[in-house]
Amino acid sequence: MKQFLVLLLILLVTLSSVHSIPNHLQIRNTPKFAECRGKFPEKINVKLSPLPLAFGKTQTVTVSGKLKEFISDGTTLRLGISNGDGDAIFSESSDFCAVPGSPCPAGPGTKFNTPVKFNLRNNDTPGPFKVLVRLEIGDEILACSRGTVDE
Repeated sequence: MKQFLVLLLILLVTLSSVHSIPNHLQIRNTPKFAECRGKFPEKINVKLSPLPLAFGKTQTVTVSGKLKEFISDGTTLRLGISNGDGDAIFSESSDFCAVPGSPCPAGPGTKFNTPVKFNLRNNDTPGPFKVLVRLEIGDEILACSRGTVDE
């Protein structure tokens, strides 16, 4: 009986230790976005869901930040995806102000956390993929962020 309890204790400790080890595959697939080169009046944080990219399905791009300038109707969010060779796979924009919960119109100091949905076309090209996200109004780029997704 004592041997059984010792074995059970060792098994529980081993399982709890294995569960606490980070999943490197999950960490690797979480893209890090950085501001694009150039000067832009706004900065945005970008989160993609689901990962890997949902080709043939709906991809959610959540942008967040704190406004430094005024944004108004006509502001769009552009999503661009290219393959490792730089060939464009997807490019589309969505009316940022039409998204429920969007802070439009809004002025400096307004915080936002806005999910925008895009329907990605099917794609057979293997990763990695370069992802570009821009907040625009007319021809002006308000914010730009880029990252790489492994698959």
